[in-house]
Amino acid sequence: MADAGLSLARLGAGDGEIDQRVYRLYGLTPEEIKTVEENAAR
Repeated sequence: MADAGLSLARLGAGDGEIDQRVYRLYGLTPEEIKTVEENAAR
């Protein structure tokens, strides 16, 4: 079971990188990114 926890931690660590790639892909401005992240936290 420890391996599953480690895998989930690795996936979580990659979330920020994926987010940044998507923001670049769609050409979001810093203000738009802030709006997206604030609404995603809800």
